[in-house]
Amino acid sequence: MKRHLKIQLSILALFLVVLLTGCQFPTELFFAPDSPSPREIAEEATRIRSFAVSPTPTIQVIEPTVTPTVFPCAFAYGEQPLEDETARLKDALVKNSLINVEPLAMAYGENCLDTVNNKVIRFL
Repeated sequence: MKRHLKIQLSILALFLVVLLTGCQFPTELFFAPDSPSPREIAEEATRIRSFAVSPTPTIQVIEPTVTPTVFPCAFAYGEQPLEDETARLKDALVKNSLINVEPLAMAYGENCLDTVNNKVIRFL
């Protein structure tokens, strides 16, 4: 009886393997709804390759946002307390009956150091 049951289970397993190898699952089930499927990515790549390249590329010049200084700057990690923000935060906490809390607002960034005079020029 056990042998007969093992044969039936083996045949059922073989049948399922053969059945599932012929199945083709949609790729949308394996990807997030917002991400494109591999088929869509391949179609988009083919579409992009078909565009003609302009003969004269345009060059965009990006101007620096920080004004250069006369002296060389050495940048070092720095922090600064923000007194105005700390005071406003303390007022808001007191207004909401949180008097046992001591706020402190800090800014973290880099100091521009004058390497000749060893002084902090500005905080960035």
